Amino acid sequence: MTRILRPDLCVIGGGPGGLAAARAAAGLGAKVVLVEKRIPATGEHMRFAWLSQILAATAANRIQTGMVETRLPPDFKMMRRACDAATGRFAREDSPTRLAGLNIQLIPQGGSFSRRTRFETADSAIEARHFLLAIASLPAAPAIPGIDLVRPLTPDRIVELTAVPERLAVLGVNADNLQLIQSLQRLGSKIILFQTGAFLAGEDPELVTPLLDSLRREGLEIVSHSEVSRIEPAGETGVKILLADGSGVAASHLLYSAARNPLTEGLGLKTADVAYDRGGIKRNAAFQTSNPKIFALNDGFDSFHRMSEARCEGEWLAAHLCSRNPPKPLHSARIIAADPEIATIGLSEAEARERGAIRVLRAGFCGSLRAQTLQQMRHPVTGHVKIITDRNDRILGAGIVGPQARELIGVFCLALANRLKAGDLGVLAGSEPALIDVCRVAALASPPQTGKVSSMRIFAALGASLRASGYPPR
Repeated sequence: MTRILRPDLCVIGGGPGGLAAARAAAGLGAKVVLVEKRIPATGEHMRFAWLSQILAATAANRIQTGMVETRLPPDFKMMRRACDAATGRFAREDSPTRLAGLNIQLIPQGGSFSRRTRFETADSAIEARHFLLAIASLPAAPAIPGIDLVRPLTPDRIVELTAVPERLAVLGVNADNLQLIQSLQRLGSKIILFQTGAFLAGEDPELVTPLLDSLRREGLEIVSHSEVSRIEPAGETGVKILLADGSGVAASHLLYSAARNPLTEGLGLKTADVAYDRGGIKRNAAFQTSNPKIFALNDGFDSFHRMSEARCEGEWLAAHLCSRNPPKPLHSARIIAADPEIATIGLSEAEARERGAIRVLRAGFCGSLRAQTLQQMRHPVTGHVKIITDRNDRILGAGIVGPQARELIGVFCLALANRLKAGDLGVLAGSEPALIDVCRVAALASPPQTGKVSSMRIFAALGASLRASGYPPR
């Protein structure tokens, strides 16, 4: 017999965003049902994310301790143990027992929408006030002849590495695999990047340039303006990349940047009047789909940072749907985990210029004593803080390229949420040198303040001149 459930929120999918939303909603007193076949659903991706973080930390530690030239291989066994331990901790937090303790009803089955507001599983019919789709996605291999004949490095294969790849061929780079690529390069791998378009296309070129220069200094080889025509196996584990001009490049391993296809089939989205396409489910800024009772989140399986973003989105949406005090609009920072890091939030310079007149304020890390000490024996400090404001000095967006950009961008997240002006950040100061000083210097370059000081100087000079000429007469 089919049981009918009427919760406040039904979460479909046990990704990081879905689990975060379910926990947050339950914490607010809402009745929550979670539909997921496998809990926890993030084991493989969590292991890959943690391995990327550990590799980055290992490579950074070698640079800071002057061991860049060492040929000692990293201890992959220790890294895997650390990954398994971290995955186990997260698995305990997301276990069915833990979810039951939070008053979250778990249905370990699949299902689909039978009506606009009814989701059915094998033995349950769920009629919730709100539905949340936190579905997974799968990587899609690029359409290159021969790619099915080789074994590329995928998340499950990367965590099984026993040594750093000698020569790694990378087909395209994006914000999700850049940290892994740079870490392997610093640990001794020769990276050959095949790039047909711009490096990190879609990001602000002004912020990308310092990162690209740093990667090239470290030995990154970029093969651009040449299309890959075919991939062939070479030996037992190697590959050969054949280019359109007839040349070829041999490598020991292959890594490609894959687009991801959301698993939207079989959910009855058409029956529920939820619009979607190949790119995923269409939603607005509040994560609402074409059906006002159904919301959708990024599953967070792309990378470690996307997992964090998905959790933030899930918690915000739970507060939006279940709290008596709706939260302010969510401002999520976009982070590229590399060295130097890139973090952006709000409108880019190009997007802001399309809306009208703007001002762009900048300050470099080269003048920061704290940034200098953080670099230690490394190359000179590069990067800067960039603030975009309207003509009234209100902050529209910001971008940072430089040390600890992911930490500094939170200041501008707060500024956007509270509609602050650039001049309001001029109070950021500490008794010791800090990276936040660069944000303050950029904010104090605000044209309205500069104009005010200039006007004061003009009137002061005019008054001095009049007094020198004997005006006003006594």
